[in-house]
Amino acid sequence: MVTFAKPKNALKRAEELVNVGQKHAALQALHDLITSKEEVIKHSTQLSTEIAEKAITQVQALEDVLDMEDLEADKRLRI
Repeated sequence: MVTFAKPKNALKRAEELVNVGQKHAALQALHDLITSKEEVIKHSTQLSTEIAEKAITQVQALEDVLDMEDLEADKRLRI
């Protein structure tokens, strides 16, 4: 599997392969490019999800603390 730093390089290579009659190799080069990008997207999505879950947990903890403070304030007002 050959990896290309830029999609335009993969396209250029695919065109070169088509021009010499190697359509299967051209298709494979494009497939490899797409597959490598899918892996990047997969990892990016996974990391984003982990960060979002952590943020949600922190928000929930903060809400719990604020709710407890409100309850304590209500108790003091009733006394």
